[in-house]
Amino acid sequence: MPLLEIIGVTSTEMTFCVGFAYLQSERVDNFTWALQMLKEQITGGEVEVIVTDRDLALMNAVECVFPKAVNLLCLFHVCKNVKAKCKMTVFPKKKQVQIMEAWEALVYSYDETQYYMNLANFEGICSSSSIFNDYSIIQKVHQHINRLYANLRGVVSKNAIDHIAAEFDRVKYVGIDKSECRCTIRRTHGLPCACEIARYSMIPRSIPLDVIHVWWTKLTFHDDGSGKPSELSVKHEIEVIVKKFDELDVPGKIALKGKLREIVYPSTTSMCPPVDKVKTKGAPKKGKSKISKRDKSTKRDPSWWEYVDASVRCSGTKACSTVTSNKVQQPRPSVTKLTPRPSVSKVQQPRVLIFKEWLPVEIHKFIDDIIDVGEDGNCGYRAVAALLGMGENFWAFIRQECVVELQEVMSHYEIIYGGQIFVQQLIRNVYVEHVATLDNWMTLPEMGYVIASKFNLVFVALSLNQSETFFPLRSPPPTPISDHRMIIIAFVNNCHFVQVFNFSLR
Repeated sequence: MPLLEIIGVTSTEMTFCVGFAYLQSERVDNFTWALQMLKEQITGGEVEVIVTDRDLALMNAVECVFPKAVNLLCLFHVCKNVKAKCKMTVFPKKKQVQIMEAWEALVYSYDETQYYMNLANFEGICSSSSIFNDYSIIQKVHQHINRLYANLRGVVSKNAIDHIAAEFDRVKYVGIDKSECRCTIRRTHGLPCACEIARYSMIPRSIPLDVIHVWWTKLTFHDDGSGKPSELSVKHEIEVIVKKFDELDVPGKIALKGKLREIVYPSTTSMCPPVDKVKTKGAPKKGKSKISKRDKSTKRDPSWWEYVDASVRCSGTKACSTVTSNKVQQPRPSVTKLTPRPSVSKVQQPRVLIFKEWLPVEIHKFIDDIIDVGEDGNCGYRAVAALLGMGENFWAFIRQECVVELQEVMSHYEIIYGGQIFVQQLIRNVYVEHVATLDNWMTLPEMGYVIASKFNLVFVALSLNQSETFFPLRSPPPTPISDHRMIIIAFVNNCHFVQVFNFSLR
């Protein structure tokens, strides 16, 4: 089935896809149907210029559907046609190459003087092949200058000014004579032709904006009523933003406000500089390095679901397994060996746990390990994320889930905490817009119930002053004790949270 592809051109002379249609055959009625479908989708329903590859059925359909449009031929297909005719009628091959080089020089002539010189050269080479004497195209590239473009700069595209500049160079040959000018660019591009520019030069005055077709002043087909720069306004958009802002909840308002601040104050940013300056030049030096093997690794960080799968596999793996064999092993004769005396360096030394002095003495014997997390105001949420198997860098996800919990079950927490105002203040403290301040730190016991209820687990917080255990508010714990989920954090240094593991959790 033939494919009809429709391409548009912007005011900067860049192409874009308008649409395509599969046709039963390349007949006038099929092309007419496709162009009628196109016409229904275009604002205003009219197209002023259409370029085709000289498909006669398509050109007839264009005249039927778009009678006011100027039908032009594609330069690419014209050149292809010239090359095809040259291969069919000119021999030997060396002659073909000479004709095509002369043709390309003619098409891409810099000005009219060069064009007429290239035309004479082309006619001389093709004197034996008169079929090529019917082709003549001028393409010029000029720089736009002087005050004629004062009203156009910054309003119309540069390509439009380039076309006008090319017409300006014709003024000295054409003047104000319309019959000599022929006003081609006015009909095909909607731009002032040479005779119009000559009149503006004689007054003298700048080319007014209203003689430029509106297509050269915008990059959209939609008519938003802002054709002139003086009519541009953002009042309607600002009213919509204010209305949307009033309808959002507290986290949504904070997020929208942050985006608007980035637009209004582009010099500010939500990104923070690294704590330590990273050396990016040169290869790492050989020898001992303080950088850990994990930091040197080029492997990617596992995704959250990979952490979860790994934790599930670890919890489901038995501590020991037995391997059976059909072979009967014969007892080996016993050999008496002397027990070697252990060296002093290999004697197991008691492991010292960091922050252990910040925990009650009564529970020291039950603690297996204490692991630190980052110190950036999110340490409490970092510890929870790491204990859930996600990794401490998922602290923002824990904060987000806590905000969702407080919003979805706000009525329950209003009863617990004594009112809606306190719950809303708690939501604002949990939500971090840029950097976590003192107000954004994890607060207990308030967040203890939220974390235990959201993730359906037992949440334990240890400290020297007061140790607390939080249970889910809306779901009972699983019947088998082995299925209970429990995470433990500790408050140390009067300003920091860390992970705690007891022997039953390992």
